[in-house]
Amino acid sequence: CYNRFKGTKLPDALGFFSGKRSVAIVTAAASIVAALVLFFVWPIVYGALVAFGQAIISTGPIGSGIYAFFNRLLIPTGLHHALNSVFWFDVAGINDIGNFWGTLGEGVYGQTGMYMTGFFPVMMFGLPAGALAMY
Repeated sequence: CYNRFKGTKLPDALGFFSGKRSVAIVTAAASIVAALVLFFVWPIVYGALVAFGQAIISTGPIGSGIYAFFNRLLIPTGLHHALNSVFWFDVAGINDIGNFWGTLGEGVYGQTGMYMTGFFPVMMFGLPAGALAMY
């Protein structure tokens, strides 16, 4: 936005807002337009994510591998956060925390934490390995 609108010339009455100052105004207007578009588009995307999450849950343990595959596939775009919210925050109806605490802390064997277990090696050893690699 900056490179395109940094040389904008306005009439003398609005001359204060010409040049570099116009970039912030144009950016604000573009953000409002983007927000209006996303206001209508995101519910469709969110519904698709929830349906996808419920379909993965219905496949049982194989769904955990499918989830891990799509999670890694979406990392470069940052959309893995949207997929994670479906599983981690009980959007798709897993009730992971309820299953864990509902049985006196014993959990439901084979179900509790099924969609988080694949992250433990990466979270536990990935950061130290990266630090060691930079060392």
